[in-house]
Amino acid sequence: MADHDPAAAERAAFEAQMQQDYHSPCLERRGDAYWDLGVEMAWRMWQARAALAAPKADGWQQELEVDSYTYDARGHAFNIMQAQQRDGSTRWKVSDGIAVLNIHGEWEFEPSPSTRDDGFLARCRFDSPQSALAVLKRSLAPTAPAPQEESHD
Repeated sequence: MADHDPAAAERAAFEAQMQQDYHSPCLERRGDAYWDLGVEMAWRMWQARAALAAPKADGWQQELEVDSYTYDARGHAFNIMQAQQRDGSTRWKVSDGIAVLNIHGEWEFEPSPSTRDDGFLARCRFDSPQSALAVLKRSLAPTAPAPQEESHD
């Protein structure tokens, strides 16, 4: 009888779910990490969810801190994650894997840490995951079409 490998079964379940939800994600791996950053972030969230859902036999889960969330919308995973600030404080950012969301609900390129100015940090960081999610949801909401002017010919 073949041994049951829980880690392999968990990864297989994750990849099956990714195929079902996203139809053709890049599941190519380099070692234990997925080549595609979005898939890797989703895998980390999957593992965190599994760890938090595990029975609390010895209470070690109480030592965990959630530092990121994934919000699935329109067939895409948006990551809401902690971002360490220069002063050591923590704020939150929203990423689609390519750009980050600003407080106005617009997507911006995220420069490398050494070139992020105070204006970028003020626009693209949130005080809480809840405020980040609220702006993300507003940015994804369908917009009403512009009113048509009547023609008086």
